[in-house]
Amino acid sequence: MLALTVDLLVGRYYACAYNDRTRPEWPPHPARLFSALVAALPGPGEEEDYDAEAALRWLEEHPAPGIAASSCSARDALDVFVPVNDVAVVKFNDDLFDKVADAEAELAAAASAKDRAAADKRVAKARQALASESAKAIAPPTKADKNALSLVDARFERSGLRQRRYFPSVTPETPRVSFVWRDEPPAELVTALDRLAARVSRLGHSASLVSVRVDDAPAPPTLLPAESGDMLRVPGPGQLAALRAAFAIHRETEPRVLPCAFQAYAPARAPSPPAPAAGEFGDDWIVLRRVDGPRPPLTAIESLARQLRRALMAHAPSPTPAVISGHTPEGAPTRDTHLAVVPLPFVDHKHADGAVLGFALVLPRRCAAADRAAVLAAIGEWEERGGHEQDEQGLPPVPLHLGRGGVLSLERLVEPAALATLQPERWCRPAKAWATVTPIALDRNPGDLSSRDPVKAASAAEAAARIIADAVTRQGLPRPVRVEVQDSPPFAGSAPVRSFPAFPVDPRRTRRVKVHAHIVFEVPIAGPLLLGAGRFFGLGLCRPISEGR
Repeated sequence: MLALTVDLLVGRYYACAYNDRTRPEWPPHPARLFSALVAALPGPGEEEDYDAEAALRWLEEHPAPGIAASSCSARDALDVFVPVNDVAVVKFNDDLFDKVADAEAELAAAASAKDRAAADKRVAKARQALASESAKAIAPPTKADKNALSLVDARFERSGLRQRRYFPSVTPETPRVSFVWRDEPPAELVTALDRLAARVSRLGHSASLVSVRVDDAPAPPTLLPAESGDMLRVPGPGQLAALRAAFAIHRETEPRVLPCAFQAYAPARAPSPPAPAAGEFGDDWIVLRRVDGPRPPLTAIESLARQLRRALMAHAPSPTPAVISGHTPEGAPTRDTHLAVVPLPFVDHKHADGAVLGFALVLPRRCAAADRAAVLAAIGEWEERGGHEQDEQGLPPVPLHLGRGGVLSLERLVEPAALATLQPERWCRPAKAWATVTPIALDRNPGDLSSRDPVKAASAAEAAARIIADAVTRQGLPRPVRVEVQDSPPFAGSAPVRSFPAFPVDPRRTRRVKVHAHIVFEVPIAGPLLLGAGRFFGLGLCRPISEGR
């Protein structure tokens, strides 16, 4: 890669568009930069720089560069009239300068006093004549002169004695432009090009003072050559020779047109950011909304999840699919990720009370179509047997019997939920920082977290953090950079660990230690994030934390 970066020293860029002198050019065209480099080549009396010329030939033979330029604001181009250098308007005898110089030379060469006195008189006379002529040239006119009036009278605009000029300019947000070529020339040409770039003092109008250099770390291009788009002038093969031939004709006095080729440019497409890492559970949830019945508390989340799974199994075809039951037809636990039933509580709000407002049926991220169809079939059967009339959406509510707790009426959502708690995005959006809404049931015993011995308590907390980090990596996620365990809930509306029933409820099984946690990753990860031994029943439910919280 080769890059030339142009810094606009006055913060503005003055140049006319090639096809409309009233509009500014932005960004600077590559052909204009090439011409500025050619103009910076050593002139007569200077030692030729053959490597610099070779570098220019390298540029003209390679494809057009990408351009990194910020947006800009353009200044209105007002009509400006300037006088031409016409002897009919300002008359002056240039020979008087030569007479003064000749008289001074005679004075310097005089040998005798007599000759010096005579030469001194001639010098005084020549200087007096020059001063008198200068005073006449700059004195205000004593009478109206047609040629003088033409400088301020619009009626003489077409006479050629005054000329309309435009000075359009832009002010970029960042006064810097980089031209980036994909290929890189030999090292000696890069050095010569940097040496030549240092000689460039302007780009476009003489008011556009610049500093040009070879840049090892340019900004990424915002414009790239394309098949269609805005046309920019670029150098092509033979550009150096064409510029020299044109200069031999116009000599910076006659009208001239910049030799160039044309190339379409289009905005560079920003590279798509890599998708954030995601765990074993998917974000395409089936959401059941509470429409009637009790408002179960957050602490009942596990028993609620088990009861809803029993209802699904009761309405699923026989044998019950493993994706719903979590077991193979032979009764052994399945090794594959299966359905997680996650009650969704109202938390993280000043009025949050932790009440369960609905349920998410969370399928594996790589769920087979047949497994999803089996879950939907079980819900459909439940809806048909529920005994409720259809609602406006055509989906009847389903009853979830809670024993002494009453009957909870649920409705499957087919449109995005109005309540934020029931929106998957609230629980699944990518984030670096996550925290538990319900405590994580650890896979192993970390030790006594509540020990009065601070060393033992700290050791147990470190072990719990490692267990949580291991659970994260087993789901295919990057290892967290920090895990902090605690007993108190991170979110308003949640509950401390001691408020949740023992897990599992079966006393014949090993009871799990539960902890709340803050989990921080180096890069954002996508949810849902369900961790620990109780993740299929609503425990270990995490929520992303916004930046800055």
